[in-house]
Amino acid sequence: MFHPLWSSIFAFWNSDHFWDGITALSTTAAAIFTAAMARLTFRAIREGQGQRLDANQHFAETRRQDEQHHEDSYRPLLALVPLYDISGVRQSELMKTTSRDSGYVFTVFCGIRNLGPGPALNVRVTVRASDLAGNVASRELSAMKAGDRGPERRYFEIPVILTDSFNTNDLASTPSGLWTLLLDYEDIFGNAFHTVHSKSAAEPWTRVGKGPSPQPPKIPVPIFESASGDSREAFP
Repeated sequence: MFHPLWSSIFAFWNSDHFWDGITALSTTAAAIFTAAMARLTFRAIREGQGQRLDANQHFAETRRQDEQHHEDSYRPLLALVPLYDISGVRQSELMKTTSRDSGYVFTVFCGIRNLGPGPALNVRVTVRASDLAGNVASRELSAMKAGDRGPERRYFEIPVILTDSFNTNDLASTPSGLWTLLLDYEDIFGNAFHTVHSKSAAEPWTRVGKGPSPQPPKIPVPIFESASGDSREAFP
C-alpha cells in the first residue's frame, strides 16, 4: 500500500491540472523562445543592413575619389606667361591700347600656356577694368592641349567694342588703371575653371579656381537728397 504522500503525487501527476500547467508552461516557453529568436533575427538583419550600407557608402566614396582623381589627371591649367618678370614698371607695360583698321584692340604682351595635364576647351580671355567695375572686352581662343603655349606666344589681341558706357576715354585709361585679365576654360568632362591675373600690387599675379571666373563687383547707385528731403537715386 502506497504512502499517502506518494498517492497525492501520483494523483496530481494524472490530473488534468498538471498537464494543463505543463502545456501552458511549454507554450509560454515556446513563445518566449520565438520572440527571442525573432529579436535576434531582426537585430542580425539590421546589423547586416548597416554593414551593407557602410560598405555601399565606402564603395561610393572610393568610387567618387577615383573619379575625381581621374578627372584631376586631365585638368587643364591656363596661365599668362609674360615676356619679362611681373615687377615694378614692367607690370604696367603688359597691356596697351592699339588702333587697327578694324577698330581698337587691347594688346597683351604675354603668351598663354597650358600648364595642366589635360586639354583646355572653350577658352575665353576677358579684360576687366576695376575702375569701371565691369568687363570691357572679351575674346574666344582656340583649344589648347597639355603643355601647349598656343599660337600667339609673344602677345595676343582682344577686340574692343565702344559703347555709351565704354568710350574712347575709358579705352585710353584702362591699360594704366587696375585691370584684371580673366581666363575661363573647361576640361574634357565639361568642368569649368578660371585663372585670374591682376595688375593690382595688393593682389597676387595669378589665382586659379574651379567654376566660372568671379563676377565683377556691382557699382553702388549714388543717392542724393532732393530739396523736398526725399532720398532718390542720382541716375534712375
